[in-house]
Amino acid sequence: MNVEYFFLKFFFKELERNKVKYAVLRNYEKLPYSAGGSDIDLLILPENKSLIMRKILSSISSAGGTVIGSCIWPNFWKLSILIKNRKNTSPNWVGQEIDINWGLYYKSVVSLIDTSLFEEWHIFHNGIKVVDPDLASVIGVFKEVIHNGILPERYLKKAKKIDDEKWEKISKWLAPIGVKMVYEIKDIIEKKPSHLEVKLKAIKFKLSLSIKSFLKSPLKYIFNRARHLLSKIFRFLNPPGIVISILGTDGVGKSTLISSLRPVLSSATHRAFYVKHLRPGLLPPLARFRGVKQSDVPSTNPHGSKPSGFLLSIFRASYLLFDYILGYWLIVRPKISKKPAVFIFDRYIYDMILDPIRFRIGIPGKILKWVTYLAPKPDLIICLDASPETIFLRKKELSKKEIERQISALREFAKKENRAVLISAEDSKEEVCNRVLEIICKFCLNRIKLK
Repeated sequence: MNVEYFFLKFFFKELERNKVKYAVLRNYEKLPYSAGGSDIDLLILPENKSLIMRKILSSISSAGGTVIGSCIWPNFWKLSILIKNRKNTSPNWVGQEIDINWGLYYKSVVSLIDTSLFEEWHIFHNGIKVVDPDLASVIGVFKEVIHNGILPERYLKKAKKIDDEKWEKISKWLAPIGVKMVYEIKDIIEKKPSHLEVKLKAIKFKLSLSIKSFLKSPLKYIFNRARHLLSKIFRFLNPPGIVISILGTDGVGKSTLISSLRPVLSSATHRAFYVKHLRPGLLPPLARFRGVKQSDVPSTNPHGSKPSGFLLSIFRASYLLFDYILGYWLIVRPKISKKPAVFIFDRYIYDMILDPIRFRIGIPGKILKWVTYLAPKPDLIICLDASPETIFLRKKELSKKEIERQISALREFAKKENRAVLISAEDSKEEVCNRVLEIICKFCLNRIKLK
C-alpha cells in the first residue's frame, strides 16, 4: 500500500469514525487510491465548526499527515499537508491540499445549497461519500459562471446529460438560489450562449443573489460581508504561507535540494510553490543599466569581478535592500497571504555578509549587518553544510581557501540566527530532502501551536 493510498483511506475512515457529515465535491474518481494530483474538495455541513475542525485535524494526524499551512475564510478552510512514508519505501513524502467548504456560499454570504437535504444529495463512491455527480456538475458550471464568467467544458459535458426529472431534484437541492435561477442555469447549459451573454448572465446572477440575501436579512448580509473583508486583512497581517531561504556555498547542493522539494511542496500547496534566486527581483539587475542581459539563474563565475569602491558598494547594498523590501511587500507577501503558499529563496540577503565579493561589495561587515537587519526576514533558514573537500570536488570555481572561509562564516551565522538550521549536505539528496521536510513540519507545527 503506497503512502498516498494509506493516508486517503485512513483519513476518510477517521472522518466516518468521528461522525463528520462530509461529501467530496469533485475530482473524486480515483479516491481513495489517489487524489490524482488534485486537491480534495470537501463539502461539510456547517454544524459546530470548532468541534468538526478539531475532528478533521485529528483525522489528518491519525492518518500520518502534518498540517504545514492553514487558511481560514468565514465559510472556507484550506489545509496544506505533508505525509511521510513510515515504511521508508518510495516515495518518502507526499503532499496534499484539502479544501473544506462549510456549505456552499457566494462571497461567504449567499447560500447556494440546501444543507438540510444532505442525505438526499450525496452518494457513495468506493466507500466514500461524494456529492451526486449531476448536482456537482451543475454547481461546477454555476460557480465558474458567477466567479469567472465562463462556461467550463469539464462540467458542461456531464450537465448536458441530466434529464428533466433529475433537474426537478436539483432545483430542490439548490432551493436557496431560487428555482428561476436554477432553470436559467439549465438554459445556459443546453444552449451554450456566447461569451458576452455568459458574462451578462454572471452579472445578473451576482446582483440577484446579493439583493436576495440583503432583503432577507440586511444586518446578517452586512455582517458577513464585513467578516469576509476582515478575514482578508487578518491573512495579510498573519500570512498562512511561509518563506524559506536556503544558504550554502556554491556546489553544496542548494539547487538539487530545491528540485527535490518542489514536487512534494507543490502538491501540498496545490502548485502555490515559488522559487526565487537570491532576491525577489522586483527591481532589474544593476547590470541591465549597463546594457548587460542577465537571467534569473546562479552565476557560473561569482568572483569574476572585483569589488566596487565604498560609495558604489553602499549604492549596491542599498539597491538590493530596496528590492528585498519592495519585492517582499509587492510580490512575496500577497502570495503567502492569499493561501498557505511556500516561497523559497535560493540564497538570500545574508549572502552579502557570507560572500560579499559575489555582490561586488567592499564595505565593512558591520554596515552589511545593518543592511541585512533591515530586510524582511524569512520564516526559516536552511543552512547546508559540508566539508571543504567535498564542495571543492563538486565545484572548483572557488579556491579551497575561499570555500573554507565561507563554510566557517555560515556555521557562525547559523549559531547566532535563531531562524537558521544547520544540516549536513554530505548525505544523499533523498536523505537531505527528508531532513529538510521534517524541519519544515516541525517548524509549522510549532507555529500553529503559537497561534
